[in-house]
Amino acid sequence: ILFDACFMASVEALYDLRHSADYIIASPIEVMGEGFPYEEILPLLYREDHGLRLSCEAFMELYEGRSGAISLIDCAKLESLAQAMRRVVAANDGTIDVAQIQGYESFPIHLYYDLEQFVEQMTDDEALRGDFRAALSEAVLYAHHTPTFCSTSYQEFVLDLPRSCGLNCHVEREEFPATHAAWLETAWAKAVGAR
Repeated sequence: ILFDACFMASVEALYDLRHSADYIIASPIEVMGEGFPYEEILPLLYREDHGLRLSCEAFMELYEGRSGAISLIDCAKLESLAQAMRRVVAANDGTIDVAQIQGYESFPIHLYYDLEQFVEQMTDDEALRGDFRAALSEAVLYAHHTPTFCSTSYQEFVLDLPRSCGLNCHVEREEFPATHAAWLETAWAKAVGAR
């Protein structure tokens, strides 16, 4: 599955789709209106090896110097990622500094955050972090981004993007109790033992 849509490299959405495709190409941020460079990537997608990484590279070449982020996800590895995340969630004491986590849009209170940076806030245990990063590197086969990105989700802003693991996620915010309650019903939340 290739998503020419914003925020679809969401670990929650990907986990729901883990049995629907072998691989997914998606962006953790907003995809600019120009979308994917289909003239370049359609021939790649019809190759015997499907040219998935090359398609991601073509996307980034189009948006280099502008605004873009893209990820290639191996759906068969999402279960292992959920298991690694479950161990992190179990060890978390509930103190998370969301200001230290990359937000992926321009809302005053973010809705989408970087998954790896979220894990870094959840635990100081380097063994747990290492296990999570290993599972992440198996699930995310390719992730690349520009050093800044444009967000028009609330107001038009250019935001810094010094690092990105390639996946976004939900982080509980007291300002959005209904959103969090709905999130707790997702397959991802249940798989990772969220509370």
